[in-house]
Amino acid sequence: MEQVSAAESQSSSWLRPGVARALEAQVIPRLVARHRPEPVQQVTPSGARWLAGLALADDETGLWHALTQLQQQGLTVEALQLDWLGPAAAELGRQWTADDCSFSDVTIGMVRLQCAARRLGRSEAAPAWLDTSPRAPRVLLAPVPGEQHGFGLALVADAFRRAGWDVTPASPDASLTACVAAQRYDLVGLSVGSTARAPGVPALCADLRRASRQRELGVLLGGPLFAIPGVPVLAAPWGADAVALDAREAVARAAAWMTWRGGLPGAPPGVQNAAVG
Repeated sequence: MEQVSAAESQSSSWLRPGVARALEAQVIPRLVARHRPEPVQQVTPSGARWLAGLALADDETGLWHALTQLQQQGLTVEALQLDWLGPAAAELGRQWTADDCSFSDVTIGMVRLQCAARRLGRSEAAPAWLDTSPRAPRVLLAPVPGEQHGFGLALVADAFRRAGWDVTPASPDASLTACVAAQRYDLVGLSVGSTARAPGVPALCADLRRASRQRELGVLLGGPLFAIPGVPVLAAPWGADAVALDAREAVARAAAWMTWRGGLPGAPPGVQNAAVG
């Protein structure tokens, strides 16, 4: 993967480099710890294989029946989506990589998992999706241009809705710069799936900030790229404000960003002295 230069990083952020480093290293982690709930009721590896098997089974009703039973045992919609369906999707990907199942099987299984996640997210057990306050913060979610993955983003979108955000998933062919120029968003969340698209991320972050109707636009990165060993998980090299490794962390970092931005103008308390140079 091509290295992201310091010049690209600095030019693509509205923060001075010293402030950006101090914000990411000192302030945001404390705010994230305040906003992020602990994951609960996580699936075991054998449970992930079980759900993946149900998604591949001839009886397509088995997956939903199993999820209904888990709900009756006390698992929340959030736990089912993030701690069960997410790992089941990863298990399907592992099986495909290991040639344990065909591409068509994986495609069918992923569609079933995504349909189940959507059905859970719009159920009576997740009423927050139905009622967003007019004053709710707004987030635009999208894969970086040229990528098509959507299952993880769908889970992230529901997690933001549960947290009270007004969520707009961008269509695959949408111009993201046109979107932020036409509507005011507080945050853009970008999912990066592979190293092939990574070199263009800093320029995209810079383009979004220049085009945005919101002067202090936040840019949050996530996606499969950041699970690859050696890929930087700090935001500054990418020209972003935060990197999240899962949906819970994405919501927590977004909340931390909004908490900090509420103190604008100027840098957060305690950052000015640490950000000299």
